[in-house]
Amino acid sequence: MRSVQAEEWSALTNGELQAGAILGVESDDREGAVLVQELDGASVIDWDTFRNRSFARGLRVTGIPVNAVVPVLPFSLPRLPDGRTDVSSLVSDFADQRGFLAHELEAWTVNQLCGVLFLTPERFDRHADWARHGVDSAVLLELLGDFEDRFSVRLPQSMSKCRNVVQLAHGASVELIGAGMLPWWRSPITVARSI
Repeated sequence: MRSVQAEEWSALTNGELQAGAILGVESDDREGAVLVQELDGASVIDWDTFRNRSFARGLRVTGIPVNAVVPVLPFSLPRLPDGRTDVSSLVSDFADQRGFLAHELEAWTVNQLCGVLFLTPERFDRHADWARHGVDSAVLLELLGDFEDRFSVRLPQSMSKCRNVVQLAHGASVELIGAGMLPWWRSPITVARSI
């Protein structure tokens, strides 16, 4: 397993990433590599461009072709007391958290809202009520529509009752899991391993 720490990510990615790790994953006779990385909270990103660049960065940094990229919010990866990424916790949590699906959905949601509200992700409290950030029902409905388009899933109307990003990401991850629309590496029987 290759863990890339904050300083190395920062140097190799022009300061765009906080920390990350490359995990080897296998499930049902398939295997691959997944890059789990923290975003820089200082600015809103173009999601697709960021993910595409991350595939190339993962290969350049580690020499390992990456099958998937999982962007997460800054400081959401487990840390050791010295501040480095706790890779053993990432490995043990990978299948239980379905490849950190809820974390990725939180990051996407915060990024989208910050683009509309002219905030930086580091200033957005994902646990705070929508109203605290100026998110009204029109913004929320637009966000839900964008979410459905982005992830190709129909969300129930009850999702509009979510009061914050964490609730929305959790509810949406349940819907995505229930719809059976996750890639193979997000299977509950996926095993993360050393590469």
